[in-house]
Amino acid sequence: NQFACIFAVMQEPHTPLTLEQRIALADRLDDLINELDAGWSLPVMEGFFMALAMTPTPPDTSVWLGEALPVGSLSEEEAEALTTDVMRVLDDVHDFFTNEDSEWMPLFIHTEPMDAALTALGFVQGLENFAAKPWKKYVAGHKKSASSIRTLANFALEDGTVTQAQFEAAEKTFMECVFDVYEFFSD
Repeated sequence: NQFACIFAVMQEPHTPLTLEQRIALADRLDDLINELDAGWSLPVMEGFFMALAMTPTPPDTSVWLGEALPVGSLSEEEAEALTTDVMRVLDDVHDFFTNEDSEWMPLFIHTEPMDAALTALGFVQGLENFAAKPWKKYVAGHKKSASSIRTLANFALEDGTVTQAQFEAAEKTFMECVFDVYEFFSD
């Protein structure tokens, strides 16, 4: 049962994933996306989790986990292992915002530039779906920062509306903008 698996995972003590474990998880999730045409990449998840970490009332895990991780298509053992790792990433991201000693950084810091755009896409989707009112207030009052975040997210859509130069400028300020959103949501 998917929900029993989630509950069991959430009861275990938190141990942060190493960079190597996160890269392996990212590779496995990419393989699943290619095999099943379903699920989210790790950078999208990390952005989404950053949004959830600052959302006033985060949704229950069951609301998004089935879309993020196609566990119904996996063996029970693999579904449990992947769910455990994804929940550890969720905890790592939350810890990043609440614990000044956290050493977690988004995977895109260590990987390819497109991962930054995917992280921004997950971040915007999380805010739009689960913190729409405060996000709209933020956008209205912080046009430059919000535009930078959206530019990066739009680059991930590969629709040709964002130039390479715009992407590079937005990528440089993304984490600064994320912290700006976090501070705004915390007030």
